[in-house]
Amino acid sequence: MKLHTGKIVAVGLLVVALGCGAAYGITWEAGLKMGMNSAKLIGDPVSLWIDGEESQLAGTVGDYKLGFIGGVYVKANLSDFFGIQADFQYVQMGGEGPVAGYAIISQPNQQPQLAEFEGTLLLHLDYVEMPVLAVFSFNAGTQGSLQLRGFIGPTFAYGVSAEVQLTGEANMEQADTSHRIEAVDETRDADAIIENFQVGGVLGFSISYALDKVDLVLDARWGRGFTTIDNTTAAEHDSYNSGISIQAGVAIPFGR
Repeated sequence: MKLHTGKIVAVGLLVVALGCGAAYGITWEAGLKMGMNSAKLIGDPVSLWIDGEESQLAGTVGDYKLGFIGGVYVKANLSDFFGIQADFQYVQMGGEGPVAGYAIISQPNQQPQLAEFEGTLLLHLDYVEMPVLAVFSFNAGTQGSLQLRGFIGPTFAYGVSAEVQLTGEANMEQADTSHRIEAVDETRDADAIIENFQVGGVLGFSISYALDKVDLVLDARWGRGFTTIDNTTAAEHDSYNSGISIQAGVAIPFGR
């Protein structure tokens, strides 16, 4: 009963919003987009703290890592030239890069140990993100189906998954105290040391092409975090997310 009541209230609020918008000359647009995000880490190298206090890894981990981005959005056009847009999307962030030094390595049938390691560190960070954007239409009012928009605004994100992956080679101590070089491909949970809530900013542009009842949309944006991802006990490192994404999708304009 409560679930049905919630649905009725949500639909009612949507109808009221659309009706009030129409009364004040506001038009609405809703859409679906998805694409690729090229993410990297900036600021203090995560290799300094991501593998624990005992580890001593050197490396920036500042290379780009490809991931998915996609979701839905709704936009209120307050005029022909300006609107407010809210996105709700899933985005894969993080980064990768070469590292070397000492890391805690866990191999099958062996106790975790501090070993000399050389290879690649990948940080996989998945978020549910909500950007709130001020959108400016550059060629509003001109004839034609193509429209160019620019946008800027804050982003609010909540982490849903965090993993550290080490791939490379480690000098592992054996049961007889001898050492042997072993291949390493280890992924471990990092939720406890990554800050869940993130605040950032984004800017970019989009191109839309109007068809009969829907618009085709191409979106390109750059964003970066303003809050550190470090949630260790010390939490003294300023390491931030950043990324460049390209998305394509469809939009439904209401009141056109």
